[in-house]
Amino acid sequence: MKSGPDPAFPTLVIDTASQQTVIGLGVAETDWTWCENGRESGISLFEGVAGLLKSTETPLGRLVTVVFCEGPGSLLGIRTAAMALRTWVAGGFLPEATLMTYSSLDLAGIEILRTSPQASFTAALDARRQSWFCLTHPEQSSGRPSIRRIPAAASDGITGPVFLPEGFPIWNPRPESWKTCRYDPRLLESPGVRQRILRPVDRPDAFQLESPTYQKWTPAISRVRPGANRPEEVRP
Repeated sequence: MKSGPDPAFPTLVIDTASQQTVIGLGVAETDWTWCENGRESGISLFEGVAGLLKSTETPLGRLVTVVFCEGPGSLLGIRTAAMALRTWVAGGFLPEATLMTYSSLDLAGIEILRTSPQASFTAALDARRQSWFCLTHPEQSSGRPSIRRIPAAASDGITGPVFLPEGFPIWNPRPESWKTCRYDPRLLESPGVRQRILRPVDRPDAFQLESPTYQKWTPAISRVRPGANRPEEVRP
């Protein structure tokens, strides 16, 4: 896990990586307010932020730190949060704020170490495409864990024990030996947790392990063959 500076207050936390939108606002080290909502993130995110700012009488422009989860997790939820932050920054609504981010698997690792200390373990999330996102502690090569994509067919080869954070959908067959751990952004109330997993970011974005690839489109002329019920492509 990477170390980072402890953020100043007021601090806003936005986590839309799981099936629950979790928003937190800390106006001081020991004064935090949280809300959690299972509705669609495009609604619950803005309702949660507006509600906390109003209840704590904290204007958006007074935020000193804004923290968001980059994933992995729900791409729609994470991208919604990233675009909201970009819009607020571009519109001048966060003039004093430092943006910071963290990984959902790093946060899960904190929970695993807190509740069931292990000499080594792997936190995993379904990456779809018949694979898992895995973060193994400690990393054998450098001591600094990094997220990898492991094919579902190779699940038995993942360094165990393996923990799946609660609240994230699973499409791949889950090995019986894998355990479950709690996923709770409220752990960020602890300065020790913040220092371990937060890092500054200039441009909020969703976690991507691989750069996106695009398939090249080749133009073709469509012609109908006699007796056919659909056109066929005739490429030059």
